[in-house]
Amino acid sequence: MGLNLGLADYNPTVLQLVTLPNLLLSWAQVILRDTWEFEGELEIDPELISVFLSTLSSHKIRVSFFSGAWSPEFVDLVGDNFYEGQGDGPLTIVGAETIYSPTALKAFGETLMSLLEEWSGGYKTALVGAKKVYFGVGGSMEDFCEMVGNNGGIVEQIREGADGVRRAVVEVKVG
Repeated sequence: MGLNLGLADYNPTVLQLVTLPNLLLSWAQVILRDTWEFEGELEIDPELISVFLSTLSSHKIRVSFFSGAWSPEFVDLVGDNFYEGQGDGPLTIVGAETIYSPTALKAFGETLMSLLEEWSGGYKTALVGAKKVYFGVGGSMEDFCEMVGNNGGIVEQIREGADGVRRAVVEVKVG
């Protein structure tokens, strides 16, 4: 069994112009470290893309990109295109800065819980990082944890930073 990465953003342009290039650059830092200068430019040509895809294939890494709003339709999109045929492997969802307002908090929390609940494989968990409070817009880590708990989730704080803007990382599991 290989590694399946599902990468998501509301905006498809972010996936095309930020997420995929960063994935390619991270790969190049590891695989091409002796032939590519970290501070230099990376020429993306058909040969490089071929080597990148070959590396993914040889390591049994599958990358999927999902764009859309946190919603039941998004859960269906992921379920139809990512969960199918995954067997009993583990699932880890990582989210960051997704709870910045009460509306976003609710939509993300419900989507996250649905994604965890629908995974038929083995171990499943989510790590969510965010500011403790989003001043002026109303989202907070405390409200997120309460919402997830009210929907059957188990939340454990993993880390809290006290320097500058207070941030926290929590782990979410289905109860």
